[in-house]
Amino acid sequence: MAMQVGTVAATTGLSGEIFSRIDAHLSPPFEDDPANAEAHEAAREGWRQLANAIADAVVSHLIANLEIVDVQTSGAVTARVPGRTGPADPTAGHTHDLDIANGSLTGAFDQVDGTGAVR
Repeated sequence: MAMQVGTVAATTGLSGEIFSRIDAHLSPPFEDDPANAEAHEAAREGWRQLANAIADAVVSHLIANLEIVDVQTSGAVTARVPGRTGPADPTAGHTHDLDIANGSLTGAFDQVDGTGAVR
């Protein structure tokens, strides 16, 4: 799953996860007194905005600064190589079409360093 900030309403993505934790930790004092319902909902709206701001900062920071090292992937690689052969003596100008579409290689590929997003 790709990292997603989520929505301003904090219903999806990382903002939704953060909001659900904040809500679970900070709601109990409000729930003890039904007279606090309005204040509780106002607080929850602020927590949603806070959760979205935190999620946005975390995802943006990770995408910009994440270092990826010692990654190994494996699988089949298929490469299409279209083109024409070059002229060959003794008949200069004589060429043949070339289209290698089914060549494949299976193996492991190592990436030793780099930066980028993790999905």
